[in-house]
Amino acid sequence: MQAIVIDPCNYTLTGLTHYFSHINIFFARKVTSAQAYCTEYRSGLVFVSENCLSEDNQETQELREMIASNADFIFLVFMSTSARNFKEHVFVRENLVFLSKHIGLNSLKTLVDDYLKKDVLHPLCNDRQSQPVKLSRTESVMLEMWMSCHSTPHISDELNIKNKTIAAHEGNIKRKIKTNSKQIIHHVFRLANKVSGGICVDRERFQQQ
Repeated sequence: MQAIVIDPCNYTLTGLTHYFSHINIFFARKVTSAQAYCTEYRSGLVFVSENCLSEDNQETQELREMIASNADFIFLVFMSTSARNFKEHVFVRENLVFLSKHIGLNSLKTLVDDYLKKDVLHPLCNDRQSQPVKLSRTESVMLEMWMSCHSTPHISDELNIKNKTIAAHEGNIKRKIKTNSKQIIHHVFRLANKVSGGICVDRERFQQQ
């Protein structure tokens, strides 16, 4: 199995090479340098540092295209240091995971080993724990408003729902993203919009609402 690390910092490569000695790991400082890797290999792991990305630049657009066109790879995006208190990982797409560089080593090893055990044509898709986060339509709209700093009374008026219902939706969002931190939720929300078109909305529930 092959993997590539896209990170301007050599420490990430050093750490991953040490912990995953059974994987052939390549190194690239920019997303553009990694495109040939996805073309050459049929499947694999792509570790990406958020520090490689900025708003609306070429690197970000190329990463979006790589994720969308390489379903047999799994992209693990290390969130920037503002998420250092986040110890979990979140599947945003079937082949896209957000995690912190402060994730526990055992959790990271389990995540990688689970991928290696799966059929490469359907990486991790059959594992319930690895299903992408999906929000209901109301949760999605409310999260947009929440991240835009709208108050609870304003959200209540706009969506015509009670404060108690808003609190329940907030609880669902926190549970799905595996954190009680609004800062982390905002970080995941912003990063998902940047590299994958946003957090998924549950289409079945959308049709029922």
